Amino acid sequence: MKKLFLIFTILTTMVMTAQDVKGTSKRKAFIKDLSNEQLATLKTKRMTLAYNLSEKQTDAIYTLQLDLVKKHKSKSKISVKERKQMSSDEKYELLMRRLDEKIETKKRFAAVLTEKQMEKFEMQMKHKRKMGRKRMHKRKIQKS
Repeated sequence: MKKLFLIFTILTTMVMTAQDVKGTSKRKAFIKDLSNEQLATLKTKRMTLAYNLSEKQTDAIYTLQLDLVKKHKSKSKISVKERKQMSSDEKYELLMRRLDEKIETKKRFAAVLTEKQMEKFEMQMKHKRKMGRKRMHKRKIQKS
């Protein structure tokens, strides 16, 4: 009886883990099907709800989000193999470019948002990065 219960518990755990992974890929597929304008609108609406944006801020955030979505979709993804083959100077340039883009984006958001909204925005970005690291760690464990 104990063995049967143990086997049932292991199978249930495996099924629940598999379902969790499938859910995230469905969401990514759904988002890939949306146009740039639709994605920018969704992101702007979320920010409007979270930060209580004015009409002027909403319009500015929409144009900013649209620009960010276009940049993100146009970027080519660098595979792990390509990254390993890069020289240290190329890696340095890539990292510098990414950091420069993040700094510029933060400045653009700061120009639109108030100080209080910007504090909330930064807190949410910290939380997103933290959760992203947790998900990445979880994926590494699942692959092993």
